[in-house]
Amino acid sequence: MAARARFLFHEKSFSEVNPEHKSAHSAWETPDAAFWTARDYVVVRADERGCGQSPGRLDTMSSSTTDAFFDLVEWCAVQSWSSGKVGLLGISYYAGSQWRVAARRPKGLAAIVPWEGEFFLCLSNAASGFM
Repeated sequence: MAARARFLFHEKSFSEVNPEHKSAHSAWETPDAAFWTARDYVVVRADERGCGQSPGRLDTMSSSTTDAFFDLVEWCAVQSWSSGKVGLLGISYYAGSQWRVAARRPKGLAAIVPWEGEFFLCLSNAASGFM
């Protein structure tokens, strides 16, 4: 299974990831479930509307996408397997989406860990003359 996970990443990028933070469950720019569950955390990865197994229309960075993320955080907080405290972790787009949902203050959201949150989006817009 580890060979399959390696195939999903750019070889150089994947080789630079701390071996403790990559497994057959690794996904680009999101937490590795194997790392966190080994430390007694629950990891929930939900498909955004219109992606993967989620029905609907993909509409990144929209208010409806943020609404769905808000609902997911509140749902996680009240599950029997949950301590009631929800943390969010991700890089780039997954970082920026944390800021948008945190601004709405969902019940149970205890922490966000946004890395490199949409910096490149701003940079590319500035370089293209949009800013």
